Amino acid sequence: MSRFDVARRISWHTEAIAKSLGVDITKALDPLDPDDFITISVRLARALRGAAVGLEGDALKGAIESLDVDWLTISEDRRDAIISAARAEVAGMAATITPIVEPVLYTSASTLVPLARTAAISRFEIKGLEAMAEWTKGIVGDLRDSQMVYVKDQYAARADRFDTVARDVVASGLERGLGRDDISAELSAQLTPLGAERGTNYWNLIANDFANKSRIVSQLNTFQDAGIARWRYDAVLDEATSEICRLLHGRVFSVKKAVSKMNDSLKLRDPEEVRNSMPWVQASGSQLYFQSNDKRHDVATVHEAGEGSKDKIGTYGNVMSNAALEKAGVVVPPRHGHCRSNLTAV
Repeated sequence: MSRFDVARRISWHTEAIAKSLGVDITKALDPLDPDDFITISVRLARALRGAAVGLEGDALKGAIESLDVDWLTISEDRRDAIISAARAEVAGMAATITPIVEPVLYTSASTLVPLARTAAISRFEIKGLEAMAEWTKGIVGDLRDSQMVYVKDQYAARADRFDTVARDVVASGLERGLGRDDISAELSAQLTPLGAERGTNYWNLIANDFANKSRIVSQLNTFQDAGIARWRYDAVLDEATSEICRLLHGRVFSVKKAVSKMNDSLKLRDPEEVRNSMPWVQASGSQLYFQSNDKRHDVATVHEAGEGSKDKIGTYGNVMSNAALEKAGVVVPPRHGHCRSNLTAV
């Protein structure tokens, strides 16, 4: 069970107890606190799942049911048309679900951005700044719109996956001489996990990514307002911490460059441009790298892994320079899915 899943279960019990006592624990949450941040992410994930997963499940069920035909008796062209129609039904979830998800994200950012600014002012003892700032409303809108690019794009990707699996199952079933009932059963078995289960995991990922972007962009803009020039990458060093976060932990970067990079990235609306602007870092064997503009860029070679250990940094070689990392947009959290890293004013 992942740390996120454990935290979600704990959050359910905590909120149930607080509700029974008449306590509004949302007032006590600090987005810069690691534990509170998980609670915030869990709540947002629950809201997103509540808005989306049921509709996703219904749409997928309908798409799978439309594939319950006698494949042995219809032409190849007709088979293609049936699968294409089912794929379109899955892709159509974007039009149904995104209008429901969008206000959830906007409401979350509307709370998180000013909350993170207030927390940063307090934590880093910043003087002379108001709790609200002129850029807050624009940032909230950009956060929502940027995240919705991912949300809309993933439905097309899920539909493509649905199409590929459906075609493979039908072709394999016909080749093996299976009848309608057997092919239908295999389609259901292999396509169902692409729906509610995948949707649940996806919304957990979106919630964490969105919550972290909201608090990070708020802090960075607050640092710039205060004239703070440098910030430090702070990873949560426990057994679940990734190698890239261990590598970046303690490194110091420019506030001005980070603000420019992140604010510009949040205004992009093309999925590929968004991914290329601030790409996530991946691992392949001992190599850390990121993909940008269809090219692989190596970040570092892991000589001794720290992942799986607490309070330990690994050893790395062939490390990309801080300047190159900043230029590529791979230093500001989140650096990967379910990233919990934060930053500190220097």
